[in-house]
Order: sequence, then structure tokens, then C-alpha cells
Amino acid sequence: MKKKFFTLCMAAVMAFSVTACGGGNGGSGGSVGSDAGSETKDGGDVDYIKGKGSLVVGITDFAPMDYQEGGQWVGFDADLAKKVAEDLGVEAE
Repeated sequence: MKKKFFTLCMAAVMAFSVTACGGGNGGSGGSVGSDAGSETKDGGDVDYIKGKGSLVVGITDFAPMDYQEGGQWVGFDADLAKKVAEDLGVEAE
């Protein structure tokens, strides 16, 4: 009986969290993949990064996601940061 009650409670919590987080357009603007969040009055974050010439990236040393091998960062986050920097035309630090 306790197991069924626990399962029912967990299902209710998950259903609530899905509906609470799902919401419609709350007026915060943009859709997934739009550049609405990067636009500011001063030119935006992307323009700042391009003007600086480098993208400073913080990585946690947590194998297998990221680790140092021969003085270079290796792993998913490091590769993703390098790709983003490459697409922006800057160097990843």
C-alpha cells in the first residue's frame, strides 16, 4: 500500500512540475534558437566577445566530460566551447 501511495505521489509531483515549467509565452520574448536574448542597447554579448577576440570558458575538471590531457582540455564541454569560439571567429581561452 505504501509503495502505491509513493508511486501516486511521485506521479503527481512530476505532472505538476511538467505543467508548471511548460507554460506559454510569458512575454520574455523569442523562441528557441532566436537571437532575442543576445540583443542589448550596447551591441550585445556576441559583439562584445567578437570585439574582445576571445571567449573565456570555465570548465570543471570532471572526467569523462572534461579533463586535461597533455596540458589541453579534452571532453564534451571543451569541444563545444572550441566550436562556439570557432563559429564566432574568436579564440577559446
